[in-house]
Amino acid sequence: MVYRALDRKLAREVALKFISSTDDQLRRRFLTEARSQARLNHEHICKVYEVGEVQGHPYIAMELVRGKSLSVLQRTLNREQRLTLMRDIAQAVHVAHSHGIIHRDLKPSNIVVEEKEDGSLRPVVMDFGLARDQSSEEHLTMTGMVMGTPAYMSPEQAQGEVSRIDRRSDVYSLGAMLYELLSGRLPFAGETTVAMILQVVQSEPTPLRKVNAEIPVDLETIVLTAMAKEVQRRYDTARALAEDLDRFLTGEPIQARKASVIYVLYKRAQKHRVLVVISALCLLSVIALLSLSVRSRMLAARERARAERQSAFSQQLGQDITQMELFMRAATMQPAHDLGREQNVVRARMNKIAQQLPGLPVELRGPTYYALGRGHYVLQEHAQARGLLEQALAVGYDRPEVHVTLGLSLGQLYLQGISALKGELDPVRRKQRRAKLDEELLSATRRHLAQSAGSEIDSPKLIEGWIHFYREDLASAQQAAEIAARETPWDFEPLKLQLLIAVRQFEQQVLQMKLSEFDAMTDRLAEKIQRLSDLARSDPLAATMRILILQQRLMRDIVDHRPLDADFRKILAAIDQFGVLVPNSPLIFAEKASAYAYLARRQEEIGEDPRPAARTAEEAMDDAVRAGDRSPHLNILRNNLLLAMASYADKHGEDPRPYMQRAAAVLESTALQHKGLLFLWNDLCVSECMLAEQEIIHGQDPRTFLKRGLAACETAIRLNSSIESQQVVCEQTPDGPALGG
Repeated sequence: MVYRALDRKLAREVALKFISSTDDQLRRRFLTEARSQARLNHEHICKVYEVGEVQGHPYIAMELVRGKSLSVLQRTLNREQRLTLMRDIAQAVHVAHSHGIIHRDLKPSNIVVEEKEDGSLRPVVMDFGLARDQSSEEHLTMTGMVMGTPAYMSPEQAQGEVSRIDRRSDVYSLGAMLYELLSGRLPFAGETTVAMILQVVQSEPTPLRKVNAEIPVDLETIVLTAMAKEVQRRYDTARALAEDLDRFLTGEPIQARKASVIYVLYKRAQKHRVLVVISALCLLSVIALLSLSVRSRMLAARERARAERQSAFSQQLGQDITQMELFMRAATMQPAHDLGREQNVVRARMNKIAQQLPGLPVELRGPTYYALGRGHYVLQEHAQARGLLEQALAVGYDRPEVHVTLGLSLGQLYLQGISALKGELDPVRRKQRRAKLDEELLSATRRHLAQSAGSEIDSPKLIEGWIHFYREDLASAQQAAEIAARETPWDFEPLKLQLLIAVRQFEQQVLQMKLSEFDAMTDRLAEKIQRLSDLARSDPLAATMRILILQQRLMRDIVDHRPLDADFRKILAAIDQFGVLVPNSPLIFAEKASAYAYLARRQEEIGEDPRPAARTAEEAMDDAVRAGDRSPHLNILRNNLLLAMASYADKHGEDPRPYMQRAAAVLESTALQHKGLLFLWNDLCVSECMLAEQEIIHGQDPRTFLKRGLAACETAIRLNSSIESQQVVCEQTPDGPALGG
């Protein structure tokens, strides 16, 4: 029973739907309807406002739709109006499906049509009483139970096959409604419900154009597609049906296709199986002998053509790869310059290959993915290379050359990740990130390189060297790289591996080296860098490693109080060379800032004015930030630089506080960004206490800086409970601040 009612709270009219039955199943189905509709919010679905119970009678408060049911109104509508209404209804049903709700009782009497102020018609889908929520584990319909209205229900619904009922069952019902709206009669008619259900399951509806020859072929095709007996032949979604109706309304070609002659014959044959089987056996016995020979020849010819096509295509891709590699190798061996122009040429070649992908058969996609992945590897774009090479393997193109290229790209990503760890100040996070790199990249690198046997695109000895390198067997890696270099003296890749091996050995031993050993090893590294630079003059690796080693030498010059002029000039030259190869890289400015900071520190130590060098360093730091460098090391470098300038000012009778205050501000900003780093808070505590001491010396109140210092000390102590309070002490005494530890 449905009543019109007034919602006094919101001053609106609503429809109240009651159920008077005491049947528990009907009550649950009533609640299911409320739940189903309440989840849906669409212009063409009746809105549910509230669910409740009055004097033991459950009710649903829903939108009051002022209109007539489609079953009553259809006789007054023209064809365009009927199609427009069905399009809107199908779109609304699709929304219900997207929420996992199948209506299961779509029919004209469950659609109310109201006229809007502008004269247009608004259909509203009602009565979700039989709706099935696919996301719910509670289903109120058992297998074998037929629910719905027979004239509009799908064959699977008519047979009570609950497990087969899905969104396409509603699509069938929409098709049956459309059939009735266009023809003026039901698709099936029977004197009894059972007779009608049998027709739904076993018979095809009379074609629309036999009922009314004026109905366009496209409309007949849309209806027959929606009402197909086989679920897989229907529109896959209600939205697809709506879109085809919209195409018809706008004069565009529809997507649905009429059933083929073969399919029609097949369906007729199902009706007369015995006769068809006897005839077919006789015919097949004759045809089989003829077709067997013809078929085998056709298959053999087709397989030969396919193999020849794949071979020719793969050969062309192989030529493309070889040409790209030789082109980039020749460019790298040219005098030092930015390789951007040559890289763009290779990218244009790769784009042409990529454009072929959508139209390629599956068997040709693997080699295409590989060719593109190898191209990105040549361009040193290892993340993109990884994705494409993994796609090649995913489609079954499992070749040694795919594994070797993927292993090398993963290895380079691993080395880049290790290098990035140097910017991680937090030792705990650094350890976690390293473990993740080992798990995700290093193990995969080793696995793929181990599957590279038989690859002909790279030197076997070079691959062997990389395998040893990623297993930390540096001696075997060096031996293999030297053999590879002798076998292919024109190839600079073995020299790059030798250089990385030497750098790795240097990093392992640098902290334990004596000065003489340090100098000897850096000299050997310089020789390897020069060998690579002489052959691969435009490869950035040599310039990068040269900067790294000279940076280590500058640091050692500072620690051992050696003259640094020669190394300073060398690192500036190396930075300039790197700038030629990779213009506008943040590394250019960061390394320049570091070099001038070392110079300023040395000048302060020997009593020279560090401020010109310090200003140059600060300008370089600002340039690095503008270029995108967000490393906390820049702030730490800036802090040390300002402290050196403060020390110089203090030694020469100037006020050091402006430099010290800037240094403390930089340190505090960095500590707040990296709150878990003990050493930053410890250094901030010391800086604030030194500022307090300077305030006393200059006759000022030190308490502001003392409070800051104490706060920083307390933070440091909280971060590491093992630090005793006397290790970093800043306390106020009658004689002024005392700095300990």
